[in-house]
Amino acid sequence: MKLLGLLAVLAWAGCSDNARPALDARQAADGASVQVDAGPKSYARVEDFPREACDNNDSLENFAYLGKWHNVPDDGSTEFDSYFIVGDTGLQGRLDLIPADQMLVDANNLFLHRTYNSTALAVNLCAVVDQDTLSGYMAKCNGMACTLGTVQATLVEPVTQ
Repeated sequence: MKLLGLLAVLAWAGCSDNARPALDARQAADGASVQVDAGPKSYARVEDFPREACDNNDSLENFAYLGKWHNVPDDGSTEFDSYFIVGDTGLQGRLDLIPADQMLVDANNLFLHRTYNSTALAVNLCAVVDQDTLSGYMAKCNGMACTLGTVQATLVEPVTQ
């Protein structure tokens, strides 16, 4: 019985926030991918992402964003595609052809989030690099363990209306 109690205490300590140091998500702005304890964040909202790489950049208000974007994480992890398309129900977003469950397009963000097979992927493109390239952040989460990094996306198949 004592062994069972000790195991329960050790398991609880391993899950607490004090068991591991919190990493500063701003490190991702330096082009590094960092393991972050998501805590209450799931990166399912644009507000969950840092803004350092987004501030003082051109507005996306008049940016032609419709089409297929090829996203290259700065840490060398798996590249992926994102899509902003107009379908029968209006503007739609996809990450690697999987429909986004959250999407925001405004003057400051092109944001997509999707969950598939208990893994969440989110991208927030928020800074203009040139006429066909944006940069921003990406997060990949398995449960509460997330990896946050920077990403650069290039419009490879524009769609004109």
